[in-house]
Amino acid sequence: GATAPALGPAPCHIVTDVAAVYDRDPRRHTDARPLRRLSHDQLLDLARSGAQVVATEAARLARTHGVPLRVLGYEASPQDEECGTFVGGTP
Repeated sequence: GATAPALGPAPCHIVTDVAAVYDRDPRRHTDARPLRRLSHDQLLDLARSGAQVVATEAARLARTHGVPLRVLGYEASPQDEECGTFVGGTP
């Protein structure tokens, strides 16, 4: 995440064990809903409130440098634009 600003405008992919950023922990709540688009501020708020999918510092750096992020599960195809959560920028 910290090197992404130097690499240009392509989204930084954050690969995790869940398919996207959710409105609550999908491992504890079967009715958790994926959030498909977020602003950098929304992601930072979620990280600060304890969401563990993205580290607070990674969310802060992405916002500060305007780096678009994409959070997706390790089983997803990066070419499938229906997968994951896009943060800032455009998919």
